[in-house]
Amino acid sequence: MEGKEMKTKSSFIILLGITVFFISVFAFCEDRNEDDEKEVTATVLKYTKCKFDAMNFDRAVEESLEYFVRGHELYITRYNEAYNCCDSVLKIDVIVTDHKIVIEELGESPCDCICIRDAEYKVSDIPSGHYVVEILGREGTFEIDIK
Repeated sequence: MEGKEMKTKSSFIILLGITVFFISVFAFCEDRNEDDEKEVTATVLKYTKCKFDAMNFDRAVEESLEYFVRGHELYITRYNEAYNCCDSVLKIDVIVTDHKIVIEELGESPCDCICIRDAEYKVSDIPSGHYVVEILGREGTFEIDIK
């Protein structure tokens, strides 16, 4: 009789353990935020043709940057920026860590000339939080809040 009671207690403890495990897994899944599951991506919206060859221009051109946040998207516009003159396509790589977004603008190929262009792109599916944004190759950073 004692052996049967031990098996019943063991079965009950195992069943209880499994139940607690599944309840905690489902509770964790419900607590996760939907925007945490998406991959952060970048899309080029506009990349102008070469305005002029920066190597053969005799005066400085002022670069500027504008940005705004809409929902979980960061929109960036860069004016009069120096880019590779051989590239017809701009690719954007984005790395998001706990509180930092690092953006790298990449061309297609190496080239021996620089031209002045405008570029506009958006970074999508950024998880909620406060971020410092850095664009590699550009001095300075800026901060954004995604809610």
